[in-house]
Parts: sequence; structure tokens; C-alpha cells
Amino acid sequence: MNNTNDYFMFLRSSITWLEKYIEIANYYSDWKQRKQTDDSFITRKDINESKEKVLWPLGTNLMLGFEETLGEEPLEFREELKQEFYKWLDTSQINVDNAPVELKCALFDFHEILECRFEKARKDRASRKRKYEIGSPEYLEKMKEVVSIIHSGKAYSDASRFNGNPQTGKAIFEAIANSLSASDKENFHFWPQPQIDSEKKKSKKDTEHDTKATTKLASEKGEPKTQKIILIIGVISIAALSSIGLIYYWRKNNEKRK
Repeated sequence: MNNTNDYFMFLRSSITWLEKYIEIANYYSDWKQRKQTDDSFITRKDINESKEKVLWPLGTNLMLGFEETLGEEPLEFREELKQEFYKWLDTSQINVDNAPVELKCALFDFHEILECRFEKARKDRASRKRKYEIGSPEYLEKMKEVVSIIHSGKAYSDASRFNGNPQTGKAIFEAIANSLSASDKENFHFWPQPQIDSEKKKSKKDTEHDTKATTKLASEKGEPKTQKIILIIGVISIAALSSIGLIYYWRKNNEKRK
């Protein structure tokens, strides 16, 4: 970017999407009083339907703003950018004790992009669940709509700085990051992933398969037992009939002798 203020504009707009996500998720009852940005540029009506619909533009906005050129900027400038994030975090009153795991993961992935560690975001973006085929007219039209939603024709130009203590905010972030497990980080995605749906279907299928297998095994175990009972009853019946026959034959012989 030619103007370093553009980076601060992208940072602030990304934090606006982050604040919108926190609002829609309803993590904090007083969040509207704690918000630090103006989200009036977010005019999409269906954005309030679910927090997942806010994570998608949040991740996209971060990558559009920082993926291509942030790594080329001096380290000192990149640190200055992170300082703004830490200042916002300090003022937000979010901390390791009151943040849900998903929010912690969102903050962690946000910070990873500011650190120019784009690998996971690129992987998640590439494997995201797609509604349209890439290159199709519907896909291109949707991409135009997304860019328009995120930037509102680049009308968003607020590059102002945040209040707060960057050292305190950094300590808060580090505590949050250290509280996350590897699986917590791996299972969070800005973009919906198709394998999550397939894993749920697979789990359901495996459960049904296990149930059928258990029923079949119980049936197979029960069959020999049933056959054994039938055989015993048959033997007893034959023995009883033989005994009756012998008794009848013995009586007949005794009657003849008399």
C-alpha cells in the first residue's frame, strides 16, 4: 500500500467486523456500550441472522487488507499496527476469564494475520464451503457483492487510533493465546468448512452402523442359545415318548401272562 494509513483503516474496519461478531454472538450483555467503532457501514440485513455470517467477511477483510503487502513493510511498522490491536483489546474489557473459546480463537487468528502468518487462513479460505462454482457468473457476481459489502465502495476511511494500554492489551492477548489447545485453534475457521458437515454425517453414519452391528451380533449370539434350548426340549420330548411306549409295552406283556 502506498499510504500507511490504509493499513490502519483496514485494521479498524476489521475490528469493526470483529465487534459486530461479538455483538451477534451475544457474548456480553453490555457490549453495545463497550464497542469502540462505528458499524454503520455494515448495511447487509441478513448479517444479524448468525455469527457465522459475520466471521466470513471478517476473515475476508483481514486477508484483503494485509495478505499481499504487509509482509513487505518494516518490522517496526508491523509492531505499531499490532499495538493498535492491543490497545483495542485492553479497552474492550475482554480477558482470558470472560471470553468464550470461539472468541479466543477469533482473536488468535486475527492476530496471526497481523503477524503475517497467513498459512491457516489461506488453507481455510481455499477449502471453504462453496455455494457457487469458481468462475461461474453467479460466483463472480457474489464476489462483487462481497467486496461491496465489506468496503461499501471504499467509503470506509476511518484510520483513527484506539485508546488503551498496549502493554496491558498484549499481556491479555498472550494469556488468551496460551489458554487455547492445539485442537481449539485447528477447529476454528473464519470461513465455513465442508468437511465439518461431512464429519457430522460420517459420525451419524458410523453410529447407525455400530447400532446395526451390535443388533446383528446380539442376534447371532442369541441364535445358538435358542437352538440349544430347542434341542434340549426335543430330546426331553423324545425321552418322554419313549418312556410312555415302554410302560405301555410292559403293561401289555403283563396282561398276556395273566
